[in-house]
Amino acid sequence: GTMRLQSNLCLDVANPDSPSGAAVIVDQCTGSASQQWSIGGARNLLFSNLGGEQYCLTEGAAGTQLTIQECTGVTGQNWSMPVLPVLP
Repeated sequence: GTMRLQSNLCLDVANPDSPSGAAVIVDQCTGSASQQWSIGGARNLLFSNLGGEQYCLTEGAAGTQLTIQECTGVTGQNWSMPVLPVLP
């Protein structure tokens, strides 16, 4: 699903056709494929391109652009996810 940051702002992959190393930006929520994310088992946020390949949201050095990269398990690919209550 989408990762909403504020009322109508979502995480978006700037160049989903060439995803490895692509910048992750904040853009208006449109529900497009470039705004679809899932949570992986290793506390990572996954982006899947149209070919079905998965990439991880990756933090580089302090002050650098977030990107999506091949999932390798590096520290910059681990994210804290809020625990949501299970509805009956």
